[in-house]
Order: sequence, then structure tokens, then C-alpha cells
Amino acid sequence: WKEIQTNTFVNWANIHMQDRNLGIENLEEDMKDGVRLCALVEVLQNKKIVGKVVQNPKNSHQSLQNATVALTAVANDNVKLVNIGK
Repeated sequence: WKEIQTNTFVNWANIHMQDRNLGIENLEEDMKDGVRLCALVEVLQNKKIVGKVVQNPKNSHQSLQNATVALTAVANDNVKLVNIGK
């Protein structure tokens, strides 16, 4: 079931991000630096994220900063994330 959900999400995200020439092949690997997550949030919100996105993160701190910026943008749109696992 998790594999089906993962594949469905990856396909959905790739459709939305194709104009940015960013794709996801491996969800865990491709999203771990937060760059694609920020791009996906920008595409879905149809606006630039407020905050600094490190395009080429060099360490886990910068990757975490990217994820925080993306999740803050989602929260600022009053979207509640519940029952989200790893």
C-alpha cells in the first residue's frame, strides 16, 4: 500500500513540476535536501516562497532550513498537515 501511495504522489508531483524541469524518481532521495519540496510548494501556491531557499545545500542544516521554509509556507496558507508519516 505504501508503494502505491508513493508512486501516486511521485507521479502527481512530477506532473506539477514539469514546467520547472524538476522531477522526482526516488521520493526519499530527491526530496531530502528540500529543494524540490520548495519548488513543489511554489508551484502549488502559484507564488514564490517567502524565505531563503538554499539551492545547493552543502549540509543537513541547510537541507532542514529548506524543509522548514516549505512547511512554513504551507502552514501560512492555513493547510493543516495531519497523519503524515515518514
